[in-house]
Amino acid sequence: MAVFDPSRLDLAPYGFSCVRWVPSVMRRPDRHNEIELNFLTKGWITYLFGGRIVRIEPHRLTAFWAAVPHQIVDHGNQGDYFVITLPLSWFLSLRLADSFVQTLMHGQMVTAPARTRSELAQARLATWEEDFNSTDAHDHRAALLEIEAMVRRLSLSCQPPSAVNGSNPRRAGVIPDGALAKAGQIAQLVANRYAEPVDAVELTRQVDLVPKRAMKLFRMVFGSSVSGFLAEYRIAQAQRLLVTTDARIVDVSEATGFGSLSRFNRAFLRICGCPPRDFRKRYSIDLGQLPLGSSRRAGSAGRKTSKARVR
Repeated sequence: MAVFDPSRLDLAPYGFSCVRWVPSVMRRPDRHNEIELNFLTKGWITYLFGGRIVRIEPHRLTAFWAAVPHQIVDHGNQGDYFVITLPLSWFLSLRLADSFVQTLMHGQMVTAPARTRSELAQARLATWEEDFNSTDAHDHRAALLEIEAMVRRLSLSCQPPSAVNGSNPRRAGVIPDGALAKAGQIAQLVANRYAEPVDAVELTRQVDLVPKRAMKLFRMVFGSSVSGFLAEYRIAQAQRLLVTTDARIVDVSEATGFGSLSRFNRAFLRICGCPPRDFRKRYSIDLGQLPLGSSRRAGSAGRKTSKARVR
């Protein structure tokens, strides 16, 4: 079973995995450029996700883009739980409903609306864990096909009736898989370089596409401009720093890649609906009061590791 390791490098990938975890308070946030799914058979977990507190309940599959900083700050779980990680490029290649993909990529968690039969789900997840640990490629393939079906059901269950029953003409046969991978690379660059003074055009040049073409492609896949996506990601990082550290607002602005305090304030107000100072007063968290304790310093993201091997 896997436990949290705060020494792991930021954004180190997990790849395809299905692993049992022991719930524990994480002393640092985790980030990796994959879609993560959590399933608890009992108890609950509370995440600090971006700058928001989110509680995950048992028997309901939950998905999120794990490049958004996520940190377990409390739990009431008497046993283990399952974590599945899926590379972003593979996830995008499934061509799921736009609203589902965009909800995840814009930093929101998605939870299945109905409770799953715990004993059935646990048996299936245990089988996938064995399949990923197997040396037989056929076992890996079988697990991926079943996980794909599960993700597709999750995407459909979270759509309004018109989206479920209608077609998805924008994705169907329009964007080749290679182009989807390019869009995923841009999203990863945003996660990697958000703190640097880069702009959207510079980011798109890194994926060997003409910037105009790259920006159009990104908007088609993620439903926003690259610059808008970058601003949202920076604000998510700023929210986390505001509620978990005592850093000055001007320092938070600099740490999250904004060129000036006024630019940061405008972006924060536009995205969050309130100034940074008001956000901090409303949502500030004393992590030192949580089980096992946590530092209020703004540190680099931590990692998770398995007792059997470093993942």
